[in-house]
Amino acid sequence: MRFVVLVEGKTEKKSLKSFLKKWLDVNGLAGVGIDIFSHRSASTLFSDAPSRARDLLAAPDGKDIIAVFSLIDLYGAGIYPSDRTTVADRYEWGKREMESRADNVRYRHFFAVHETEAWLFSQPECLPTKVARSLLRHSGAPEQVNFDHPPSDLLRRQYLKHVKRGYGKTTDGPSLFAKLDPVIACEKCPHLKAMLDEMLQLAKDAGF
Repeated sequence: MRFVVLVEGKTEKKSLKSFLKKWLDVNGLAGVGIDIFSHRSASTLFSDAPSRARDLLAAPDGKDIIAVFSLIDLYGAGIYPSDRTTVADRYEWGKREMESRADNVRYRHFFAVHETEAWLFSQPECLPTKVARSLLRHSGAPEQVNFDHPPSDLLRRQYLKHVKRGYGKTTDGPSLFAKLDPVIACEKCPHLKAMLDEMLQLAKDAGF
């Protein structure tokens, strides 16, 4: 049995499988697997994920899927109606829109607030020392790193300053996420916690 997670692109595909598997393992669900499928962009994922989830669940091996999740960065997605401006409004609208289009009880949609890189701020010790010191003030509430100065932009600027090169999403990201403890990240990132708690509950409902 496994979860399937539909993500935006290469960064998430390379980074999130081990992170999510670590969460399942530490919660006694080592027998549950994780498959990650990437899309070209947030807009493509927004367009395609509900129908792709239905197809995956209806396939011959769909019975082995506990649930299909999709995950989009709240920042930069460009999918929201113009009157949706706050985190809560965008999150609620996007989740309702995606899940209603799929119309399947084994599909769930989530947002990384404001980007998956925010989760790295929960444990600055995973980052290069000088970068960690510069971002320490964000470690208590990583998901409040916002639309104006999103996490990956803060990382890029601090890497340029202290490491003398930019932060590489597909090069630095996977190694940093490999160090990340999902239990600690959940304690500091409520929206992440909601997604991972849902994963646990669905696994338990499936008999694990």
